Amino acid sequence: MYIVHVIPLSRSMQKETLSYFTAQPVSAGDMVLIPLRKKEIPAIVTDIQDATSLKTNIKQSSYGLRKISKILFPHFFLPAFISAAEKSARYFACSSGAVIDSLVPKAILDSIIKTAAHIETKVQASVQNTPNTFFETLVLQASFKDRIVAYKGIIREEFAKGKSVLLLIPTADDIPYILSILERGIEEHTYVIHGGLSKQKIISLWHKALGDTHPILIIGTGMSVSIPREDLRTIIVEREGSWLYKQEHRPFIDVRIYAEYFAEALHGKCVLGGTVLSLETLYRREQRGVSDFAPPQFRLLSSAEQSTVDMRGTHSPLQLTPKTFTVISDELKDAIEDVRKHNQHILLYVTRRGLFPITLCSDCGATVLCKQCEAPLVLHKDTGEKRAGERVYLCHKCKEENVVTDRCKRCNSWRLAPLGVGTERVEEEARCLFRTIKVLRVDKDKTPTRKKAEKMISEFLNSPGSILVGTELALTLLKKKIAVTAAVSIDPLFALPSFRTYERAFNILLSLREKANKKFIIQTRIPDLHLFKYVQNGNITDFYREEKKTREQFGYPPFTTIIKLTMSGTKQYVEKETASIKKHLHGYDLFIFPAFISKIRGKYVVHVVLKMKREEWPNEKLRERLLALPPSVVVNVNPEHLL
Repeated sequence: MYIVHVIPLSRSMQKETLSYFTAQPVSAGDMVLIPLRKKEIPAIVTDIQDATSLKTNIKQSSYGLRKISKILFPHFFLPAFISAAEKSARYFACSSGAVIDSLVPKAILDSIIKTAAHIETKVQASVQNTPNTFFETLVLQASFKDRIVAYKGIIREEFAKGKSVLLLIPTADDIPYILSILERGIEEHTYVIHGGLSKQKIISLWHKALGDTHPILIIGTGMSVSIPREDLRTIIVEREGSWLYKQEHRPFIDVRIYAEYFAEALHGKCVLGGTVLSLETLYRREQRGVSDFAPPQFRLLSSAEQSTVDMRGTHSPLQLTPKTFTVISDELKDAIEDVRKHNQHILLYVTRRGLFPITLCSDCGATVLCKQCEAPLVLHKDTGEKRAGERVYLCHKCKEENVVTDRCKRCNSWRLAPLGVGTERVEEEARCLFRTIKVLRVDKDKTPTRKKAEKMISEFLNSPGSILVGTELALTLLKKKIAVTAAVSIDPLFALPSFRTYERAFNILLSLREKANKKFIIQTRIPDLHLFKYVQNGNITDFYREEKKTREQFGYPPFTTIIKLTMSGTKQYVEKETASIKKHLHGYDLFIFPAFISKIRGKYVVHVVLKMKREEWPNEKLRERLLALPPSVVVNVNPEHLL
């Protein structure tokens, strides 16, 4: 009989390993099925011990060991994949099983037995292992065109060596365009994996990728790292500066960090590419923590005419009525008229959705908030059949819909003033000003699915002289250059108290600038902001220096590691849990504060933040304390924001 220690593949498990017994011989790396609570889940064997030598310990144990339900098959995942998961678990203060479970498609785990037979018969016979202890991380900061040329070269070189390549993309929206370029000539050996595919499609592609005896190119989102190709040696992280690589749910893995750990375990190389790399990566380059794949571009050129329009004169700060506010400036109107004459296209970028993102009382200044949350209600135009065209308030946190109120809840005043600029409002204004021009909109309200959004983008490109109003979703899906792009409303981004706000705004504006071949316009009420000058000049160097200085001054990444703990519940529960955490983490400097939206769906939300010097993390002692916290406490290492 054997005592087997396993990594349970479950995001809810905080323990690193569990122990079971079996009479059947097993090996480290084998996939088994274990009973956990009232269900059975897959697990990875990490260690095996002979029960005979542990007889005394077993008898004295305070709990009884359970039997492994079934041995599924040997060595399903690459040893490098498991090694990277263990290292990532230490970094993100979670269990290795949670990391693996978050990176492996559920469809594959559900069909694990059928997949195993395919692996054993086809993959292992096609793989040739070559000893190699080399590893490096390379950075490639260049235009999209130059990056594609570099990626093609990497793929050709690796294929010539008999090695496969993995190209990671932040979202599935980015895949079709880059796939159409990179798969030319190697279509039969190119595989795309992402969460938007059906279960059957994922399983089919997984099997084909493993059965291909030729080196392959894998293009996909984070889940594609789990494909066990033993000839994989190179991982490319495209658009490395994108915040979308960070998972939004537990265990909050940053795929970029995992990709480096994986490449290191493979003894291969990791290439981090982007028009503008993340500030953390640029800092690592400055500290010689990474090497250049090619001389980086720190000055981005553009042939488009560029201008910043001061919108402060459009209404007095003391006037809250929207009637005095101009959404589209005279300069932008002229650009649209010129586009119409030449049958060209124009993109109007807007940060927020809806008609008006916020509503204030003109007498007491109170904000109209959701009944269930402390979130400001956004004014929308109802598109339903019963109330088509009517205005309704919508909470973007809990999705509750509220009929428009006529009076302030605080002072009973009827002088409520909707403020700000949303996509619906810009669309209305454009239709009103340019009645002969086709106006389309792409945001989560108008185009809730990727298919609908792509259809709208296609309609826009096939309609000469049309206007597209959109959020960042439109910016991501629009791959072709057009005549004019304009940031109609970028200022709301700067209202968010997040240390990554300026970096995100810089990337959005540069992307808008890159898509314009005739004119690029920024409308703003803070025209003196240095950021806008850096964008217009394509000046990455000065932006990096200024942002780095600010981050260092206030102790934000890359100079520190931030660990954010979040609790939600009744007021009494949150207060009790906060006091317990203070006691549990005694000796560490903790910052405790309510979330930016302090109440969501009737539950209070509080954050506890701990900062450490960058070189002091991972810290095993602190990690053990974090893992000992109740499951209701959400742990997020280096979050995208502290809101």
